[in-house]
Order: sequence, then structure tokens, then C-alpha cells
Amino acid sequence: LFERKSCLSYESNTSNDDFDQQVSEDVVKKQYVALVEGGIAKEKSSGMISHAVGKVWVQDGASETDGHHEWACDILDDGSLPFCRPGDDKSARLQGSSEPLKFVTGSLREAITTYQVIDWSTVGYDGKAMDVTRVELTPHTGRGHQLRLHMAALGHPILGDDLHGRCGVDKSKNHDSLNRRYELCLHASKLSMVGWYLEDNGTDAIRKCRIDVDCVPGFLEGYFVFA
Repeated sequence: LFERKSCLSYESNTSNDDFDQQVSEDVVKKQYVALVEGGIAKEKSSGMISHAVGKVWVQDGASETDGHHEWACDILDDGSLPFCRPGDDKSARLQGSSEPLKFVTGSLREAITTYQVIDWSTVGYDGKAMDVTRVELTPHTGRGHQLRLHMAALGHPILGDDLHGRCGVDKSKNHDSLNRRYELCLHASKLSMVGWYLEDNGTDAIRKCRIDVDCVPGFLEGYFVFA
């Protein structure tokens, strides 16, 4: 899966301060590629999403203890309106529930994602078509379901997301038969991390390095029918 690797090594003639400056900003950097529903407007082809992410308690039965937690983002940025998927921003309720959603006390955490549009296209299946946008996503924090929630809150859920996308709202809708055709179209495309290696030159010197790995998503070529 990993097609290209490179290593930026810490040489003996490079000061610790110089190298640490290169790697101290982020010990691990990740970038993702995703296909999202709809065409993101060109004037909004890049940006930052900073809705905090936390947990909500969803009651499944008659008892208050019968239920489960779900990840949600703070779409109004004031803790009053948890967002789990399209539609929740209007009612603040999960479908089938009469109780308003509330964040679990103390669960909200800062979450920041930047995105950049790569290109626009259309996917087709069984004579149907859907506009999609390919985006590069960079998480600057690591919260649960952060990328999926942030893109859904932006109005462009990740294609195939059955938790936070449109196909998680009502699986009986014809619109979602196309969406559910695909697996979750979110892929870690670049990984950069700090590492160490032992020199094989008789000195047994331990060198510090940054390791960069690229991994091409399978859904970019041959997986979709582009119209």
C-alpha cells in the first residue's frame, strides 16, 4: 500500500537545535483524501472548520440507562446544538427521539480541520449520478470522527458515511441507494513522523530522522465510474 518513502536524517554536522526545529512543530503529521457529496463552491474551495467535538447520550429504551454514546460536533460553537448528521442541525434530535440532544458534561474538546479542494467530478451507479468533490483534509487535532463530522457540518458529508452522512438518516430513501453503493471514501494519504535508526557503518550511531510515507487511495483510480 505504501508506495513512496523518504527519510530526512539527522547528520552529525547538524545541531540538535536545527533538527529539532524541523521536527518539533508536529511529531506526527497526517493528511487525508476524501470524496464528499456535492460540489463545494469554488469560493469556498479551502478553509478551516473549528467546531468542537464531544459525545452525546442517545437513549434506546424506556430506561435512561438504555442507550449509547455518539460523537457529535458543536455546530453553533456555544455547546447548545450537537450535530451528528444532516437534519440534526434543525431539530437537535436524532431521528425517532423526542428528547433534545445534549453533550455529555465535560466531553467537548477543541477540534480543528483544514480542507483544500483537489477537483470536482460526478460518480455514477445504475443510471444515477451524484456530484462529488475530492478534498484534502488535514486534522490539527485528533478527536473521534472529527473529519467525518466536520465535513458533514460543512454540508458535504463524506461519500459512504453511514454514521454522519445522509445515508445514516433514512436508509429507505432512493437518494441514498447511490451513496450506500460505496464504502467510506476517506483515506490517509500522507503520513510523516519522527523516527530513529541505527547506522550500519561500524559506529552504531543512532540517528534521528523524519519518515514520510505516501499511500494512494484506491478510490481515486478505477474504483468509481466518473461521468
